[in-house]
Amino acid sequence: MAKIKDTDYLHLSTRIRAMENALLERERMDRMLEAGTVEEAAKVLTECGYPELQAVNVDTVDAMLAQAREELFGTLNDLAPDGEILDVFKVKYDYHNAKAMLKCEALGLDPERLLVDTGRVAPETLAEAVKRSEFTDLPKVMADAIVEARAVLGKTRDPQRSDMILDQAYFQEMEQLAKVLADANDKYLRLAAEYDNYRKRTAKEKESIYGDAKADTIKPLLAVYDNLERGIAQYDEADAHRQGLELILRQFTETLTKLGVTEIEAKGQPFDPGLHNAVMHVEDETAGENTVVEVFQKGFMLGDKVLRFAMVKVAN
Repeated sequence: MAKIKDTDYLHLSTRIRAMENALLERERMDRMLEAGTVEEAAKVLTECGYPELQAVNVDTVDAMLAQAREELFGTLNDLAPDGEILDVFKVKYDYHNAKAMLKCEALGLDPERLLVDTGRVAPETLAEAVKRSEFTDLPKVMADAIVEARAVLGKTRDPQRSDMILDQAYFQEMEQLAKVLADANDKYLRLAAEYDNYRKRTAKEKESIYGDAKADTIKPLLAVYDNLERGIAQYDEADAHRQGLELILRQFTETLTKLGVTEIEAKGQPFDPGLHNAVMHVEDETAGENTVVEVFQKGFMLGDKVLRFAMVKVAN
């Protein structure tokens, strides 16, 4: 197997995820199985992006699915850094074709309609090998199994016994392929984990950048909040100017709240250097130790980030 770099499968993984949208989901498979006619079943396929057929029958639907499968494997083969990766998915079609050829040979039938083109071995190559009984171009495990299954089928006329021989060979090849691809799979899993960590890290960094930009935008608005409070304090409660400023401040506060801004609790709270900026200390027997007794300027937070520390007087 060719040496695989850590980044070789990133593009392939992304493409495959995009192609998954065209796969038949369980719900659509059930609808096809429950369809009363071939036309109804074909309509489900068009919902997944398959082309509409001019003539709809079992043969044309089967041909369309076969073509789609062949195109899919062709695309994956072009994208995959190492074609051996796809052998894990192709090998079952080789054994399907072998079973069909041996049974049709025993019955004197033409197997062409039953063959699938997406295996490792072209159906024409396999058919020629079976016809001539020359299997040197086939994988050894498969070649030996075909010879044995053919002999058993000819002797017993029991297709299940011949199928069992080919199935055993199929699983043996799958085991061999799994061992060959183990290193590549480990690399892929490590790469997938690294990519997931990278995605989470960049998402967190983007969130942090957005949060910082949002905080920088809001901070200057806090001075407007302060000025509104000072303006309100200049008027009596019954004054229309005060009432107008209070309405503006209330709307302004609601806007800040929608942006995620909250006021830092201060008065009567224990002094917290992570939230409060002590600019004065006093002795006060009526207050608890290290307690905030007065707020000179309100503090605010954006989520768990301090926008502005509360400027306070601390007792004792």
